[in-house]
Amino acid sequence: MPVYIDGKEVGVVVNTDKMHNGKYWIKVIDYDGTILKEDWLDTGDTFTLPTEPPAHDRLTFQEWTSPVDIVDGQIIVEDSDITIGATYITTSENDEFDIELNDSTGLYVQFRNINVTSMVDNNCSISVSWGDGTTDTYAVRSGANSTIYSHTYQQKGNYTIEVSATGSFEFYFSVSNGAYSLFTNIAYNNLYCCKNIRLGLEQHTSLLRMCQYAVSLETITIPKRTQPYTNLERMFYYCYNLKACVIPNSITEIGQYSFYSCYNLKNIVLPQSVNSIKSDAFCNCSNLESISISNNISELDTNAFSQCNSLNSLNLEKTNITEIESDLCNGCKKIKDIELSLPITEIGNYAFQNCYSLNTVDLSDCDNLTTINISAFNGCHNLKNITLPDNLKDIGSSAFDYCYSLNVKVYDNAGYLSSKNNSYLVLKSCVNTHISSCVVHKDCKIILSDAFENCYYLKTVSLPDGLLQLGYGAFHQCRELQSVILPNSLKDIDNAVFMSCSGLTSITIPSSVENVGGQCFQSCSSLLSVTYLGQAPNINSSQYSSCNAITKYDFRYCTTIPTLSNVSYLGHATNCQIIIPDALYDEWTTATNWVSLTNVEWVKASEVSE
Repeated sequence: MPVYIDGKEVGVVVNTDKMHNGKYWIKVIDYDGTILKEDWLDTGDTFTLPTEPPAHDRLTFQEWTSPVDIVDGQIIVEDSDITIGATYITTSENDEFDIELNDSTGLYVQFRNINVTSMVDNNCSISVSWGDGTTDTYAVRSGANSTIYSHTYQQKGNYTIEVSATGSFEFYFSVSNGAYSLFTNIAYNNLYCCKNIRLGLEQHTSLLRMCQYAVSLETITIPKRTQPYTNLERMFYYCYNLKACVIPNSITEIGQYSFYSCYNLKNIVLPQSVNSIKSDAFCNCSNLESISISNNISELDTNAFSQCNSLNSLNLEKTNITEIESDLCNGCKKIKDIELSLPITEIGNYAFQNCYSLNTVDLSDCDNLTTINISAFNGCHNLKNITLPDNLKDIGSSAFDYCYSLNVKVYDNAGYLSSKNNSYLVLKSCVNTHISSCVVHKDCKIILSDAFENCYYLKTVSLPDGLLQLGYGAFHQCRELQSVILPNSLKDIDNAVFMSCSGLTSITIPSSVENVGGQCFQSCSSLLSVTYLGQAPNINSSQYSSCNAITKYDFRYCTTIPTLSNVSYLGHATNCQIIIPDALYDEWTTATNWVSLTNVEWVKASEVSE
């Protein structure tokens, strides 16, 4: 039913369990998280905001803050949940802090130092009204002010501290890198902390670390200012009891660790002015149910929403983000829908790992997406459908491991993931480990990590022209595999691809190959010859370790000497031939680590008779 204050309708409070009129949850919240109005609507629907929020003592309402345009008091619903919030400034236009003194905190209160970043004249001062009838005034100067802003109360209870300033200057509360918040007691263990903060002082410019470890903080109002606050880094670090926050439409960046481990944070309003969310900004906000990302966002850094266990969806489709950073939503167990920005080029390591509820991912229109990195969707147990972009070229190891429900298209003993125009773009895995042969589909571009791992009976595999990548451990422990022809299109042979293929007798690496990963041929005990048809990539990380039967390495087509990181990485039999270009003979045989090889025969290419 409507809520009225002074005859004005200010909101409608409704039980969300009863109101599924559409797909998206639209809500208006007060600074403390109170829902003033809400509805479930569909894309294109119109939502009318309240005229204004309820009146609050000591606060003056400024405006509604929204991640989408507000026109004539209305918004048009887009393709995501939307949270709109009320922005306030203190009526006094000073900073106000409500504190509670009890047996744990004692009676001694201290501000951290105040740093002044600029000053027009020398007649500048800070006044602190301690809320018990006592006021102290302190002269300030440019730079760090070492004055102790402290007070001892006569009795326990609740007090409002009010900070005012005189003069033209800018300052911020100087909180050290240690485990301190704005308020600290004599033992420096942060047991004080305000329950409520209301900001309004124009000279106060930064929120850096202001409330970190403020475990009692419940509410804060941050005003819209002509000159916006410059830094929110660690602002609410470990503020366990903070339930809501409305960021004013003037702040451009949510700094790293801003809301880190705010376990009870349920509502956050990010305005259109925010264009960057730094690393770990909302990490471990386990009760955050929804977040509205403005289309102006161009940067989401690593771990930004990691372990947000209650987050249901994330819509980045219309943003300017070009890369999904590592661990972005790692461990978001309830997230069901992800809409990604069309300009993205890369999905980072572990970006959506353990998103157990994720059901469908459509990347088909992400034409610039070429790389999905390590474990990007690892552990997405309920992921059934994924449509990949046609231009995908690189998928990191374990990207789709433990995706038990993923639908694949089967062709000759293997299952494939599709793109919009290619039903066989990515070979995910063999149908079972007992197969003896496989013809990889002619349209396949990528074979995923571990695709044929432990296929002990696999004797023959046919790889198509056009294949770009062999993923990590793709043929690991295929003991019966004696030979394989690598196509001239192949770019990347990842780590451990043929590790422990004990029946493999020879390998020819095409000139197209740009990378041969570590341990790639380790423990291929029957391998006799290795031929590079072009420039050999660097040899490192045990590529040929324990390949003690090799009698020939043919490097004749190399134009530069590949780095040999360690002589043990080039296993070989006694008197193994190493064939090298005539022009590089002297330099190669004396190069670092190559010169240390023993029981080998150096052979110039011109001396080889075929």
